[in-house]
Amino acid sequence: MDDNLPLYQRCTFNTERLQINSVKSQKFDEDSKRLFTLKVLTLLTPSVTKSLPSEWQKITNYEEASHWWQQCLAESTFLSIKLKSNNEIIGFVFLYEDEVKQMQVDLHIGYLLGEPYWAKGYGSELINGLVKWAYSDTDIHSLIGGVEVSNIGSIKVMKKNGFSRSKLESSDKNVIFLEHVIKK
Repeated sequence: MDDNLPLYQRCTFNTERLQINSVKSQKFDEDSKRLFTLKVLTLLTPSVTKSLPSEWQKITNYEEASHWWQQCLAESTFLSIKLKSNNEIIGFVFLYEDEVKQMQVDLHIGYLLGEPYWAKGYGSELINGLVKWAYSDTDIHSLIGGVEVSNIGSIKVMKKNGFSRSKLESSDKNVIFLEHVIKK
């Protein structure tokens, strides 16, 4: 892997059932933009967004969904999660580059899966694949995820994949940070 490439070009990986690719690297014509926006709208249900930033909880129409994903592209390395079996988008990953330590970067991560895909092992498979990818990228120092303390499923997924409680403190008492240091 060429670590000189931007993160959105480097962070592409597959797991047994999933394909994770940069949204920025995908080719969009008007029809595919429309279909992608409609998929965003169907995935961002109140149950999915209740633990996510408050502005993500108010997406109720096509224009808001279109603005949301364009903003995600501008602010993060925005990845789609697709099923290999049918190429269906089932969720998204968000990577935010943070502090550089000894020429390596800490990546803050976030992810969401649509409700129909919960409790099927996709979250664990995704995070396991992300950790494996991070080990293959010499620029990554650690992966850090903020999780609401009530989101037991995400906490279990992250701990199962080698994350432990971070020293980072959240200003929100309902959020904890979990970290996986990538030893190279």
